[in-house]
Amino acid sequence: AVLAALSASAVLYMLVQVAAVTAVPGLAASSRPLADTAAAVYGPWAVSLIVAGATVSMLGYVAGNALGGPRYLAALAEEGHLPARLAVAHPRWGTPAEAIVLSTGVAAVAAFALDFAKLVDFTNVVIGGQFLATAAAVAARRYRGAPSRFRAPGGYLTPVLAAASTCWLGAQGGWGQVAVAGGALALGLALRAALKTEKRDRYFSQ
Repeated sequence: AVLAALSASAVLYMLVQVAAVTAVPGLAASSRPLADTAAAVYGPWAVSLIVAGATVSMLGYVAGNALGGPRYLAALAEEGHLPARLAVAHPRWGTPAEAIVLSTGVAAVAAFALDFAKLVDFTNVVIGGQFLATAAAVAARRYRGAPSRFRAPGGYLTPVLAAASTCWLGAQGGWGQVAVAGGALALGLALRAALKTEKRDRYFSQ
């Protein structure tokens, strides 16, 4: 189902891209490509429809991240990769309150420090990092002899192609964004290592 959904989405996006480039030859210079395409194909009224759809889509995306983002921090804290207090539930609401405050603060700083275009590039690079980790995990599970029902089709070719295409797409955002994302990842790994070291030292000192 996942592969079917991804394939259908890829085909849909390619068809939209072909239609947009065909309808608006100078699309590369447009700051609102879908709205300009809708106006060229259906007329000015379609611009309002595109804007309304984009607004609903963005609100849904933001709401999903607001609900799910702090839970990532809480899950990492439960596994010992982040300070344990981030996993503590609020006594009344049952939510990871400190994780919510932290993720909100980070999002606010990023929103004020970066413009929209840089935020989009940075987000794409970070998501690409998740895809790379997934591709590496697929290859590692096959190497370690995972059961056949958990193996991706195509042997090692599938994760290798996935990693290569992810790197190529990530590079489109600019190497500056890649460096920033890499720095953020390195900071997270350093924090994890520090926590592991602290726990080990505390264990041996008892």
